[in-house]
Amino acid sequence: MRIIVLFTILICSVRSEAQTYILSNEQVVFSFQTITGKEVIVAKDTGNKYLVYRFGTAGNIEFEFPDSKEHSWDKFEYSFYLRGGGRQNEGMDLNYLQFTNEGYKYCLQYILRI
Repeated sequence: MRIIVLFTILICSVRSEAQTYILSNEQVVFSFQTITGKEVIVAKDTGNKYLVYRFGTAGNIEFEFPDSKEHSWDKFEYSFYLRGGGRQNEGMDLNYLQFTNEGYKYCLQYILRI
């Protein structure tokens, strides 16, 4: 009986961790909710060991990139454009995080008007 209870606890804890957006050793870098209620999250390990992108709902992560967290920082590209404001124009801060998966390019864009 003790073995069954222990096995059930282990299975439930692994299952619940697999369906969590953020693991206990991660910090959110960027996140937002889509108009359909799904979450987009970019998180990093607190020790900066890996970077990960997740998409889905709390009960169902539909897409996670990369599959392997080894060398994950190399699988993302970050770029930005910064234009200071003045009398003639509005300042802008454009930030892009992108990656390619199975021939599709994913690009997250964050725009800050200064």
